[in-house]
Amino acid sequence: RAVAYAGERKVFGKPLAVNQAVQWPLVELQTEAQMVRLLVRYAATELDRNHHMEVSDKVSMANYRANRLVCEAADRAMQVFG
Repeated sequence: RAVAYAGERKVFGKPLAVNQAVQWPLVELQTEAQMVRLLVRYAATELDRNHHMEVSDKVSMANYRANRLVCEAADRAMQVFG
């Protein structure tokens, strides 16, 4: 939703999305989301193959990073919306 808003909202006659100060954090979030997605899949694969106590560290890392990403995404969305 923040990406769509940035494309629609005009500041000084130009869409907000053409500003690199807006583009960079959104691309950074998209990159981080993909990395977290892969980390979660890796942890899930390891859970399928091993005892849950052997991979609890991987599950914890995925959980931590996913929760941090949600907070960062909410913060940046609020910044884009102003």
